[in-house]
Amino acid sequence: MILSEYLTEQVRLVDAELGRWTPSESTPPSIIHRAMRYSLFAGGKRIRPVLCMEAARAVSGQCEGVEAAACALEMVHTYSLIHDDLPALDNDHVRGR
Repeated sequence: MILSEYLTEQVRLVDAELGRWTPSESTPPSIIHRAMRYSLFAGGKRIRPVLCMEAARAVSGQCEGVEAAACALEMVHTYSLIHDDLPALDNDHVRGR
């Protein structure tokens, strides 16, 4: 299989699993869940969850049961991107030193 095709399929699987773990936009409080889903599904390579699943395959030959951990990695990554951009928390003047 071509790597780009394989990664596309893995991203599709991760996105489907993220959809299962994330409340729908209509679930109260809907404004929060819409924002969560907007940020989480804004696009991306999903390299962290794919690497998590591949590490499981390398160790045990399968990735069954690690989907939740893979999704958690992507959710924490998305959170960190948002958190870093919040004006009150942005410390880019410290990182520049």
